[in-house]
Amino acid sequence: MSPNTKCTSVIKNDHSSESCLKSSHCDNQKQIKSSNNSGNLCAISNKRSIQQTDSQLVQTVPTPHNATQTNETLNGTSSLSMKLGQEKPKENPTYSELGIITEKPKRQDLALKQKRLESFHNWPEDHHLKREDLVDAGFYYAGYGDCARCFYCSGGLRNWEIGDDVWVEHARWFPKCAYVRQQMGQIFIQAVQDLNKTHDKIPFSIVKEKIAAPFWSLHYETKSNPLKRDPAVKTLIECQFLEKDVLEVAEKVKKDLLLEKLKLFRKSRDSNATQEHQSSDSHNSKQIQEQIRDLKEKNVQLREQMLCKICMDSQVEVVFLPCGHLVSCKDCALALKDCPVCRKYVKGMIRTFLG
Repeated sequence: MSPNTKCTSVIKNDHSSESCLKSSHCDNQKQIKSSNNSGNLCAISNKRSIQQTDSQLVQTVPTPHNATQTNETLNGTSSLSMKLGQEKPKENPTYSELGIITEKPKRQDLALKQKRLESFHNWPEDHHLKREDLVDAGFYYAGYGDCARCFYCSGGLRNWEIGDDVWVEHARWFPKCAYVRQQMGQIFIQAVQDLNKTHDKIPFSIVKEKIAAPFWSLHYETKSNPLKRDPAVKTLIECQFLEKDVLEVAEKVKKDLLLEKLKLFRKSRDSNATQEHQSSDSHNSKQIQEQIRDLKEKNVQLREQMLCKICMDSQVEVVFLPCGHLVSCKDCALALKDCPVCRKYVKGMIRTFLG
């Protein structure tokens, strides 16, 4: 996504006029806010312009003279303390800094991936970006060109270029998006923003290099296909084999091995059943079988506890606030307004990582 030919738009509370804006001469433009107060913004890619316009959007509220006097009177020695070089007390961390998501999606009806995927039925067939990748990054199809829009922050991107990464561009243009913060973490957003100061193109690999390896392994590899952590798979990928092909073969091998082990287990079970009838110590054998059965049942119960109660597929990852229930995966949580356990309104959520 070329910084010199790309404009992005953020639309707030106005779904009837969703559109992605584009300009081929953005160097001298400033951010434009529509007069009807709908919140349509065109974020200019020129870094200097972005910094300037951000400051221009902040309105300075004049402070009355008597308010200044009252403040000084209440604080007493505040001016003297500043002169003496005493540090101001540290402010409490914000919800964002604590990783707590309090923002609500602009299009909650598109919170589920399947709903967003359905919007891509008219997506250009010859486009280099896969609709599944865009959906994972929170985008749905705006309905024209290659314009995609985030269901959470309503930020729109278009004119995707070869080499653009959906997550990187999302974090690059909309760093305050709560969906990116929840899915990828603030450290990912900060890494992209730091690289944006020196790079026009930001490959995903550079972001990965910038983030510490242990943190990356814990937060990102665990959220993707677990087979990626397999030593054999890692070795093949390092040998320049395509990751997609390696994972596809690994999945097939995994299924074949599971079928083979299942056949061996059934054969062994049938053999043990025959031996149990012929054995003199059948009582002890039954006790062992009961213990195994109990262990299996407990294992199933533990797995069910860790499964998302909405999709019954992914693991639970999000704690709802203020009730504190851990019952949903990170994707299904975004589609819920109330906790499915206690029915309390969800005021915030925070992602968890099981050690």
